Amino acid sequence: MSHSSFRTTPPLTSALARHRRELNRPLRCRGTHDGYTLTLAGRQIRIGPVAFWIVVGVLAFRDNVLTRLIGRQAEMQVAYEDRIAELRAQVDRMSRRCSIRSSSRKNSTACFNDN
Repeated sequence: MSHSSFRTTPPLTSALARHRRELNRPLRCRGTHDGYTLTLAGRQIRIGPVAFWIVVGVLAFRDNVLTRLIGRQAEMQVAYEDRIAELRAQVDRMSRRCSIRSSSRKNSTACFNDN
């Protein structure tokens, strides 16, 4: 016996098949809005992202926040570079002191024993 004779559901007619395809189609609402969208020129615009960028713009340009932030960043960079220059000078002094001591004492580890 073939397996096709044990079919439990009748074959789909074209009208029934079309109805099932329509049921499986994603739902599309046209002309409806929820409380968080605006319709402009036939397009829906979400209010949340628009409001977010407006608030960011107001906060960024109010009281010269960006100018102060950039100024503070420049001050931090100058302080960082000054600290690096100070540490380099300290390393140079220690290495000169070490080379003078090692040449006079003939002991290369003597410069590392004291600060």
